[in-house]
Amino acid sequence: MSTIKVPPKLKLLFFPLTLIFLLYCFICSLSILAVSFRLLCSNVSGSILTNANLQNPILGLMMGVVATAITQSSSVTTSVVVALAASGVISIREGIPVIMGTNVGTSLTSTLVSLSNIQKVEEYELGFSVAVIHDIFNWLTIIFMLPLEIGTGLLETISAQIVRKSDVAKNGTHSDTHVFFNVLFEPIISTLVVLKDE
Repeated sequence: MSTIKVPPKLKLLFFPLTLIFLLYCFICSLSILAVSFRLLCSNVSGSILTNANLQNPILGLMMGVVATAITQSSSVTTSVVVALAASGVISIREGIPVIMGTNVGTSLTSTLVSLSNIQKVEEYELGFSVAVIHDIFNWLTIIFMLPLEIGTGLLETISAQIVRKSDVAKNGTHSDTHVFFNVLFEPIISTLVVLKDE
């Protein structure tokens, strides 16, 4: 079997282009997810999540834990919550506890992985102790941050300030970056998902 020799200059050009293409696909997929949630919730009188009373932050926290434990991926849960917030299905205040819950769900995943070494006692003890430390760290962070968020809305305020500073110019119009991203991603998104106003 013969292998093809690729010139180093071509490799140097190929990897950044591949990275840019994959980043483009990722951003398009998040935008499509946001539009899809808007489409999914447009014909429903209330969102499933809104009916689940996400105004209760403890319920949102537990939903994040359960969703991450089921999917075994905090990235998936976080992406869905970001898309839901971007499409207006849930508010930032409702999404923050769910994101906190994804951290605990991730630590549950590490605990499950540590149980796979139960036959090797030394590896099991080391793996399980590290997983428990991970659990404790995440729970202590939530015990500190969740009451702070509930009482003051600090994380919501900080995220709103970041969005305000980065997205909208001082005169109230969208910045050039926002227009650039719309021009870059909108043709693909509008081709794949069509929203009909009725």
